[in-house]
Amino acid sequence: MKFVFMATAVFACTIPCHAIRPTSGNDLVPQCKAALDLETALQNDSALPPPQAQRDAYHCMGIIEGVSETLDHWTSSTEVVAQKQIRHACIPAEVTLEQEIKIFLKYADAHPELLHIAGTNLVIGALLDAFPCRT
Repeated sequence: MKFVFMATAVFACTIPCHAIRPTSGNDLVPQCKAALDLETALQNDSALPPPQAQRDAYHCMGIIEGVSETLDHWTSSTEVVAQKQIRHACIPAEVTLEQEIKIFLKYADAHPELLHIAGTNLVIGALLDAFPCRT
């Protein structure tokens, strides 16, 4: 048994491990522009963008929606909000994903000095600024 463990450990050390870099704002901006282009194509029944652009669009949509739902969860967590441990957003239920993408792109355009940081952090900043809770 020790031999199997040691052999596995030695083999694992020979495989190069690459750190996965988070999606930066520089990555997310063109992906979100692709998302708006895809939305326009779908609304106008026009030709869809190439597959890579569609993947980029869906990646943006996933990040924006994930951050939005997380912020909504934080806001509904009365214990955390009551203790004011976090700044939170109050995103109206009527706000669409397309609106959130546009809000992110506007924020990214206004803050080019931040585009090197994780895209999720930029989305959080954009939504917190756009929809602050009035407490």
